[in-house]
Amino acid sequence: MRILPATLFAALLLSSMANAEAATIYKWVDAQGRTHFGSQPPAGLESQRLTTTSRPAVTGTSPLSGQPSEPADSPSQKEIDAKIKRQVAIEQAELQAYCTDMRTRLSQLKNNPRLLAEVDGQMVRLSEEERQGRILEAESKISEFCSER
Repeated sequence: MRILPATLFAALLLSSMANAEAATIYKWVDAQGRTHFGSQPPAGLESQRLTTTSRPAVTGTSPLSGQPSEPADSPSQKEIDAKIKRQVAIEQAELQAYCTDMRTRLSQLKNNPRLLAEVDGQMVRLSEEERQGRILEAESKISEFCSER
């Protein structure tokens, strides 16, 4: 029977987890005045024994039922989710404005062969090569950042 070894392994694993839950930790201060924590007391130094009896809540899937477990701090998780959703909405709005601006610039570059641009504080007419370069740059940015996803 192969069920027995698997069951025995699971029982041993669960029992070792119960022992790990109530762990003993030692606290001591070294000669330089620094505080240390460890699972073994130091030799030759006075230490304080600390015993933990609980562990932090685990979120995710319950190992026994396979069902999602309820987070211990679900209201704060909801606040975090709402904050992230607001940030994403702001970023999407900024990206949409950027894409609208780039499409407007591309349209102006394509439809007007006689464009003026400010170079070093002076208005200069763009040559055809400069205009074509700016058209390629605008098309590249639109395809990179503004594609429908």
